[in-house]
Amino acid sequence: MRLPFTILVLTLAAAAPAAAQDAYLQHQIGVLEAELQLERQRSVALNNELNALSAQAQTERASQDLRRQQAPPIWMTGPEVPWLGAAPGLDTSGAPERVQIPDGRLADSRARVAAILERSR
Repeated sequence: MRLPFTILVLTLAAAAPAAAQDAYLQHQIGVLEAELQLERQRSVALNNELNALSAQAQTERASQDLRRQQAPPIWMTGPEVPWLGAAPGLDTSGAPERVQIPDGRLADSRARVAAILERSR
């Protein structure tokens, strides 16, 4: 009778630390699951913020494109665009003269270009 009682006491003594250890492990698992859930929520929040910023940037680009399309065109005028004439009120007295290419040099350049085009055909 003594032997089964001793075995029972030893079994209970061995099970007590295991049960305490099991409770500690369950607690640690719960903590880790809570941390994992927190990280998931942070990830979702960051992803939402990224999507919102991306949409905001896309909206801003579209808005800028619309403003550019609605803006009046910019016409170049002045001494650098001779066929449009000088802008009204523009003082061109200090502007440099146009670059002049001598006729002979221009004819030589045209002949070289024509020769290159003939060879490529």
